[in-house]
Amino acid sequence: MSFTLYSLIMSVLCSDIFIIVLYILRKKKLLIRYDGVFAVLFLYILTLLRLFVPAKFSFTKPIRLPEVLNPVKETVERQIPVVGWTIGDVLISCWIVIAAVLIIKHIVLFVRINRKVVFLSDKADSKYDECLRKINREYGKQTEISLRVSNITNVPMGFGIFKKTILLPEREYSDDQLYYILLHECNHFYNHDVCVKLLTKLF
Repeated sequence: MSFTLYSLIMSVLCSDIFIIVLYILRKKKLLIRYDGVFAVLFLYILTLLRLFVPAKFSFTKPIRLPEVLNPVKETVERQIPVVGWTIGDVLISCWIVIAAVLIIKHIVLFVRINRKVVFLSDKADSKYDECLRKINREYGKQTEISLRVSNITNVPMGFGIFKKTILLPEREYSDDQLYYILLHECNHFYNHDVCVKLLTKLF
């Protein structure tokens, strides 16, 4: 197993193919119905592994494309005067900086929302608590989920990976409305949808 510029390029291309497959399959009912979110997670993990392990294995067969790859290699390895960097160094640096900025932006947004949610008080209402317990019993789960009500959102939403929280707009709900709203949000936690969304952010 060896690491080369070409193995990196092929890893990126393979990962691009996986991402396209994911995009096509992400809303296919057949995939979700029979394999659930774990099939999608498996494809994400496979893509990340191939992207972050750009190795050339002994069993692979090289494709000779000198007319295409030689000019690419020459361009990437060309030195930039004064700076002393190659064009490849600049491209990789730009890639790292942009990825870091996007990840930091996502973390800052997450922290801001988390701070707002943390300072909200729990909805201490037996109707809400009983509804959550009922849903857990029906699905055979023991997932701890806290519930908060606030006007900072106008739609129900689930939030958090380790400390799971459902945030509801402040209004009156009938028993049926409350049940189906909480059932919908609980299913996001049961299916680990938050983890999947984080993986899509990484891409």
